Amino acid sequence: RRVAITAGNDMTSRDLLQHRHTDTSGNTVWEHAPLVRAALEGKLLVLDSIHKLHHTAVATLASLCEDRQLSLPDGMRLVAQATHNLMCERQGLSREEMCERGVLPIHPAFRIIATGEDKSDWITSELLGMWHYHHHNPLTSEEQFLLLSKLCPDTTKKQLKLVQKLSAALQSHSDPVISGIGSTLTLRRLVAICRSVAEEG
Repeated sequence: RRVAITAGNDMTSRDLLQHRHTDTSGNTVWEHAPLVRAALEGKLLVLDSIHKLHHTAVATLASLCEDRQLSLPDGMRLVAQATHNLMCERQGLSREEMCERGVLPIHPAFRIIATGEDKSDWITSELLGMWHYHHHNPLTSEEQFLLLSKLCPDTTKKQLKLVQKLSAALQSHSDPVISGIGSTLTLRRLVAICRSVAEEG
């Protein structure tokens, strides 16, 4: 079970956690963002393009990664499963009663994988203690084509080449707006585009 989030330059720390909106009665309602839902349901969260996040937004993840706890904008708290069990035992409350008080347990299976470009300006000393790092060299055009071919077997070679050509053209464009669009075309998005092209024929 996996949840994917693609980070953007305008994403705030609150955007990572909860969204606020108004219901039909005019009341303010907080809705959990994918990150929080993944933590509660024990899913694998894939955070794409973490290098685009402002450092304050990334810092929001520190307590979640290091201490397995998180404070939400609506006042609720997420704590480790073991901590939640201990709090219930000490206060003589059931799991449901503790949840009703706004303290929710993080599922033991919850994990985060983040991907980012090889740029030193976003890897701060704070981040170094939050993650285990694995460096991968960028795929060559040939390697990318081979990988897309295996992941998208129903897409023709001609279609794959056209998608690759479009991606390369966008990323190398002189207009920063257009090149910015090209930078969002991660491998996962290219796979989605190729599969969509195959379905459309």
